[in-house]
Amino acid sequence: FKQKTAYEIASCLVGSEMCIRDSYLTVSEALAEKSSSKFKRLRVSGIVEEGSIKKNSDGSINFIITDKVKTINVQYKGEVPDIFTDEIEAVVEGELINTTFIANKLFAKCPTKYEDEAYEENKVSFVK
Repeated sequence: FKQKTAYEIASCLVGSEMCIRDSYLTVSEALAEKSSSKFKRLRVSGIVEEGSIKKNSDGSINFIITDKVKTINVQYKGEVPDIFTDEIEAVVEGELINTTFIANKLFAKCPTKYEDEAYEENKVSFVK
């Protein structure tokens, strides 16, 4: 069970009610926790698999998150963050029922590639 602050997760998180001290499980930990947990509500973090986002006629979405070891199918109905897309890190909160995670909250981590690009552009070379 990993506990991370919002500062450790990313420089920004998009969603609602994300507390700095909230904790989450990886996909593998959530699947292991399912059989032994006394808690019904879980918060799980994973990468959205490419091509897995499906929009339904009732306004809900289905997608798959992974920790590169295991995957969980997610069902979510609610406001979707603007930056939510394939291969972004997502944090979902809800219940794992059989093999589907029923989420009532969805958060999307801001991509860090922009920070990496800015670092590379501003890097100084000390070649003699």
